Amino acid sequence: MSYTEAGEWLQYTVEVKDAGNYALNVRMAQGEGRGEIFFTLNGAATGKPVKVNAAGAKRSWQTMGAGTIALEKGKNVLRLCINKNGGDVNFVELKYQP
Repeated sequence: MSYTEAGEWLQYTVEVKDAGNYALNVRMAQGEGRGEIFFTLNGAATGKPVKVNAAGAKRSWQTMGAGTIALEKGKNVLRLCINKNGGDVNFVELKYQP
């Protein structure tokens, strides 16, 4: 997703086989200024806000950690919310933490 603006969001439905803790990462590019995003899980704020520093080039990707979140077995709804400035979102990643 490119040229995001404050107030926009992306929503993902995640089907989880085993409940547990997952590292939450996001890969973004920020051309100018500082951006900020946060996540919600099943309607409640989760993880930590992520400040996205300008890299000087529009396609200079950065992968950043947004903390560890607890996913329940079954359907979970994860939302990435753009809080400040626009940027480009490449991917959101969840890694199981045994």
